[in-house]
Amino acid sequence: MGITNLKSDQIQYLSDIYYNNRLIVTNSSKYIILPDYDSNTIASFLKTLKETKDYLVIIEYISSKLYYDTKNPTITLTKPLVIRKDIDPRSLENFIDKKIELVFDSYYLDDSFLSKWGDIDGPAIKIEYTEIDHLSVVIPIKCTSEVI
Repeated sequence: MGITNLKSDQIQYLSDIYYNNRLIVTNSSKYIILPDYDSNTIASFLKTLKETKDYLVIIEYISSKLYYDTKNPTITLTKPLVIRKDIDPRSLENFIDKKIELVFDSYYLDDSFLSKWGDIDGPAIKIEYTEIDHLSVVIPIKCTSEVI
């Protein structure tokens, strides 16, 4: 059973939902690389999720979709989030947009990278996600980084 107060039009941080509760994540995490993170691409990703499950999600910026390797550095755009299949793709797209702008402004990164979305070797977004089981113990996420 999922979280009852999780809304489809809002982004929910894990820390905001589980402030008094604990959870257990027993499933291996998976990730997907989104060369474009528009609402259509995000909607396609969301269709792969199970209907009644909540997912722990970490969103990262990667500088090269062609040469990405799990050992290469990435920029984590946000604290862990909890999402469902029914989240509004436009809300997630706008959220990612704002986080990318904040990262580039905060760390004085070259904005020319932003114009390379869609290039063969342009930047991309990595979404790592894991199905959440709602139990009473906390264990670390097991990351096997299975590509879908």
